[in-house]
Amino acid sequence: MNNTDLHIHSYYSDGSFSPKEIINIAIKKKLKAISITDHNSLFGSQEAYNYKKNIEIIPGIEINSKITEILGYFIDFEDNNLNTIIEDIRESKTSSTYDKIDQLKDINVDIEVEEVLEKVHEKSYPMLSHVAMVLEEKKICGFQEFFEKILPKTERAYQKQYTNKKIIKTITNAGGVAVLPHPWFLSERIFEEFDCFLRKIVSYGVCGIETMGAVPDKLKHRMPIIIEKCKEYNLVPCGGSDFHSDKYLKQNILGKYNIPYNTITKLKNHL
Repeated sequence: MNNTDLHIHSYYSDGSFSPKEIINIAIKKKLKAISITDHNSLFGSQEAYNYKKNIEIIPGIEINSKITEILGYFIDFEDNNLNTIIEDIRESKTSSTYDKIDQLKDINVDIEVEEVLEKVHEKSYPMLSHVAMVLEEKKICGFQEFFEKILPKTERAYQKQYTNKKIIKTITNAGGVAVLPHPWFLSERIFEEFDCFLRKIVSYGVCGIETMGAVPDKLKHRMPIIIEKCKEYNLVPCGGSDFHSDKYLKQNILGKYNIPYNTITKLKNHL
């Protein structure tokens, strides 16, 4: 019972399960610790932390930045600056999602805002993942197909974006540690300059990088580079399932990726 899962989404962002349901699944799988890392939201992590039952809960969040996303662990739920920034991002992403729904109509992908909102928890906000859920259920396209084939046909919608430096500093100033999630999903342009990109975010305060998780077959060739750079920059090798649902992202199985408990210990050393 030394495995953990440090990348999980609840229905407070774009997952399908409540924090309590996630905890019960994790206990059945005999995990020692988990972190709920909802997109731009602390609700799920805080609820899990307060509920905790026979399992260690690591406070967590996943925040969108201009180029990627940044995971934050051990953050102070009450930090004013952190809460202000994530609320700002949520409002911008809500507006952007509504824009995308309108744009989809222009390419004959016709869904209504109300259909999307039915997928959104009252304390969450409409995201592109919710749009993908509706499209899959209506058999217009698959969940992943939406992101890979449909979304690129639309125009870029405006979003207020914060730099990596700003997000990383906000996490560390909130008492936390910053980790780069799923680097295998970085754009081709960024991955071509991965060493330079990594050097910059490490200088801003990133102390870990995900090296374990649900890596698509077509991106597995990137893993040796990621693991090599993790060692070169003396980063904590992290990971998790990036669990959302057992319906839409079936390869992202909670507890599957054998993240050792000493990952948490190593992250704590950077506090």
